[in-house]
Amino acid sequence: MKPEKALAEMKITLPAAPAAIANYLPAVKCGNVVYVSGQLPLVNGELMYQGRIGDGVSQGQAGEAVVQCTLNALSALRGLAGSLDCVTRVVNLCGF
Repeated sequence: MKPEKALAEMKITLPAAPAAIANYLPAVKCGNVVYVSGQLPLVNGELMYQGRIGDGVSQGQAGEAVVQCTLNALSALRGLAGSLDCVTRVVNLCGF
């Protein structure tokens, strides 16, 4: 199934890609490869949560933040590639 159709079927709407908060680009295309910069759990330019799991941030909140980071990364990718349907492979994915 194509990614755009899968998102629609799951009723997931990607947010607008967050603006860079420093001197970097959210995504860069080099040939037919797109590199997406690290993502923060930003919603409307604000961090969803700040702190450590178990010390001000619950496991549930951390899970919500992971989802938001993923949506932001997909949004940055779509913004540069035009559609997620043209993505054929994820070469590397790092999470911290």
